[in-house]
Amino acid sequence: MALAEKVPYMEAAMAGSCALLVLYNPKTKTIYTACTGDSRAVLGRQNADGTWQVVPLSEDQTGVNESEAARVQAEHPNEEVVKKGRVLGLGISRSFGNFRLKSTHEDQDEFGMRFLEGGALPKDDIPTPPYIIATPVVTVTKLDDRPAFVVLASDGIWDNCENYEVVDLVVRWLEALPERTLADMGWTLRLTPEMVWWKKEPPPPADYPPGFDFLERWNNVDVRFRQERAVIEDLDNVAVHILRNACGGNHWELLRARLTYRPPFSRYVRDDLTVQVLFF
Repeated sequence: MALAEKVPYMEAAMAGSCALLVLYNPKTKTIYTACTGDSRAVLGRQNADGTWQVVPLSEDQTGVNESEAARVQAEHPNEEVVKKGRVLGLGISRSFGNFRLKSTHEDQDEFGMRFLEGGALPKDDIPTPPYIIATPVVTVTKLDDRPAFVVLASDGIWDNCENYEVVDLVVRWLEALPERTLADMGWTLRLTPEMVWWKKEPPPPADYPPGFDFLERWNNVDVRFRQERAVIEDLDNVAVHILRNACGGNHWELLRARLTYRPPFSRYVRDDLTVQVLFF
């Protein structure tokens, strides 16, 4: 294989990626969730009284996670590996790729000599690799006959929304669907009681002064998801519904600005945004 053909593989090895996988066994009504990194899966399951239970199916594997930080630090007892919730500057403690933080010094030397004009990669800041792993954490969850759904999303969603807020967004979307659509899904949905927070306290009409910029964030304007900014406009796609609300909802200037930024600046206003919703 020519060197030019090897370059894409080299780039993939140096880059990094999280992974989140859900497998469902319909015979046993069992969900298997495998997570490497900080994407997250959350289950919403309806209770008999119409309220919804929120069940995390995965745990973020980052330096902020105390068990993950302890695991990494125990493997390198003579080094300060985890600082300010990051593993040698990386936000996650498990990932695919990130060759430099996983491979031996010998493999890094060969990699540098083969693919980089500068030769061997620097090693002073990584004296005892590997520091991160790709092994997923797997959980097993049993379902029953109650209506349920699972939201799989990357960290850009969870940076802006709590687990219960995303579950509530899906429930509100479901309750706005025509009955025929629910029937086509095979769902019999019990409406949530009037006591739930998003029914008990309806939001005020949207009224935002023009000229928004992120300076307002530092003047006590919360740019994360807010109930008063929630909208239901995307009945044809629940994932788009979640994305819209996570990025600004009815605050049109905030929403438009967040989606207008392009790489490399986009990561400063939104992280990876990927959403999938599975209904059971």
